Amino acid sequence: MSFKFNPFTKKLDLVGSSSLVPYTGATDDLDLGTHDLTVNNITGSDASDMEIQAKSATTGNTSGAVLYVLGGSGYGSGSGGNFSLVAGDGGATGGGGAALFTAGNGGASGGSGGGVEFTAGAAQAGNNDGGYISFCVGSKSGSGTAGNYRFYESTMTTYSVLDFDSTTETRTYAFPDASGTVALEERALAYSIVL
Repeated sequence: MSFKFNPFTKKLDLVGSSSLVPYTGATDDLDLGTHDLTVNNITGSDASDMEIQAKSATTGNTSGAVLYVLGGSGYGSGSGGNFSLVAGDGGATGGGGAALFTAGNGGASGGSGGGVEFTAGAAQAGNNDGGYISFCVGSKSGSGTAGNYRFYESTMTTYSVLDFDSTTETRTYAFPDASGTVALEERALAYSIVL
């Protein structure tokens, strides 16, 4: 057993025990170097913004580090752990927080913008289904309006809306194996062909 003087608390800390953090009462950043941090929860100290960021490149022609946030794998017949990103609820009369997924921009002198991809899990054996991707808008309250699906053009000035609130059961929309413009029923009926 040994002790080390802690300059922050002005006390002696026990060292050499795997169950203890090297020091307590820190007032400066904690740099673990290449070591791992294993905890149940990470919670901010107050209502200020909190950031988790992979290391940015500092040498020429080097890519930034990748940030992985992974759910745990199952064991035996156990399912894999879910991965949830949940924005905060509003206060008594405040709106809910937005969940934002934004890819990186290209460089100031060149380079394409980064893409956003959603990929469901694949079945790897037997006769099992592939994973699905679900999008669900928010429900309304009282005389409010239910949420909708908005698709913006590149300058985010205008958007188009998809509204599925009139559906009464599950529907399947199959797209043809061809390129072209999808016609609206109202416009299609406005034209006639004269032979």
